Amino acid sequence: MRLMIKAKCTGKSRIPLQYNNAFSSAIYNLLKLNSSEFAAFLKEAGFTDNKFDLFSFAVKLDEYFIDEHSIYLISPQIFLFISLPLITSFIQEFVLGTLHQQSFMVNDNLHCTSFSIYQVEIFPEPEYDEEMKFYLLSPIILSVNTRAYNRTKNYYLKPSDNEKINEVLTKDLANKYRRIYNKELEEYSLNLIFDKEYIDRHDGVIKKVTIENENNHLQDTYGIKAPFTLIGNPELIKVGYECGFGELNHLGFGLAAAKKEFKY
Repeated sequence: MRLMIKAKCTGKSRIPLQYNNAFSSAIYNLLKLNSSEFAAFLKEAGFTDNKFDLFSFAVKLDEYFIDEHSIYLISPQIFLFISLPLITSFIQEFVLGTLHQQSFMVNDNLHCTSFSIYQVEIFPEPEYDEEMKFYLLSPIILSVNTRAYNRTKNYYLKPSDNEKINEVLTKDLANKYRRIYNKELEEYSLNLIFDKEYIDRHDGVIKKVTIENENNHLQDTYGIKAPFTLIGNPELIKVGYECGFGELNHLGFGLAAAKKEFKY
């Protein structure tokens, strides 16, 4: 299921400069992903994970300016895109009926901003094929562990790391497929091809985003934001479309739209 939520801030008109964690928490509360009802739904559906993180999102702001710590909204309107797999019935039963009447909070240790929802739109699912073109609404993060000077660190893949990108992405989506359907996909392969012409024309396709990690420490991550073509198993492509491609989807990374879908 893919939603677009239109909302306007009320009162304070600024949000954290690094807003990924704040919006992720807001989505958990808004869609009741941390509720007892949702836990019961997951159990009945056969999910065994303790925490549901198989969703992705992207935020679009209208007019704004930034300083060292905050984003100041000149226009109060925001667009929040959310994508989740296999939970349509729960959303329809427990969430959608009241969603357009709700508000949600985006906050960090310094600021708290309230948004009032005034419109909710559900997008039809695309037809999945063995070759599809996508553009990213939020950067895709793919990384591998490297070791140097007796320390392990993340190496964030770049568009030129084509062979490793395909290996890491395929493994990640196969794992998500296993978590969703509780079974293995027998045959699978994916080939991701970034739009070289787009990359050559645009600076800054590598996006640096600072997030708060599990130890509550700030961590710099690096993602890619450029159109791409995927060739391979349609079932894996569907998983990536619904859950997000790459890592840290629940923190707002890897949300992609099919080329024929909406644009903003």
